Amino acid sequence: MRIFSLILFCVFYQDLTAQNIPVFQVLYAEKASLNNGTHLKNLDKRLDETIHVTDSGYLVLIHSTGIPVEWSSDTAITLSEIHTILNPHQKMNI
Repeated sequence: MRIFSLILFCVFYQDLTAQNIPVFQVLYAEKASLNNGTHLKNLDKRLDETIHVTDSGYLVLIHSTGIPVEWSSDTAITLSEIHTILNPHQKMNI
């Protein structure tokens, strides 16, 4: 019974850790906001969203893999696209 429980736990744990949700954390944000106008704050965690950096703004994010990315000036960033660039070996759903 213990072995069965252990195997069952491992299967569910694998499904929980195999998420395809891009996770970024804001390290520094100046004049950066989400689509709905909410300004970003340092240490916020962001998922699949679009971020706008206005003129003379600056944004530094860190990906869940530990890779930092930064943008400056008038830019629109889609986090799901950046995630596919930084983590190309995603689990493919067929």
